[in-house]
Amino acid sequence: MKLSLSQNLPLGLSIAINCATFVGQAQGGFFGSLVATIGIVLPAFIIILIIAMVFHNFAKMKYVKAAFEGIMPVIWGLIISTGILLVVYCLYANYNNFDEKGQFNFHALAIAIIVGTCMIVYKLIKKKSMPPIATILLAGLCGMIYFI
Repeated sequence: MKLSLSQNLPLGLSIAINCATFVGQAQGGFFGSLVATIGIVLPAFIIILIIAMVFHNFAKMKYVKAAFEGIMPVIWGLIISTGILLVVYCLYANYNNFDEKGQFNFHALAIAIIVGTCMIVYKLIKKKSMPPIATILLAGLCGMIYFI
């Protein structure tokens, strides 16, 4: 039985959660993997929760607000550049060898067009943006259907 829980997490956390899950399953089956995974995730969750409560008061300070306003354009630049690189890698990827440039990937372009069209139709009908999780699930479903 294969278990995979943390593929969208940062590398270090992903490895820790997957290791805990596999060791827990080997030692105690499903409930062992559940307890081991909770044991890895819960301390970090509690720490982040405490930091968020402290940060809520900290973020109201004048200098902190000014710092975040100054950092915002950099964050947008990083997000946009990452998006552009992701599009280039998806459209020109050589899935057999990622070190080599591949041919144009029409499959990825077709999936992007389908998902983009669905997002636009959703926005026109519902008058709000499609939730990110729905967009990710739709892209995954389109990919599965396309490659079946």
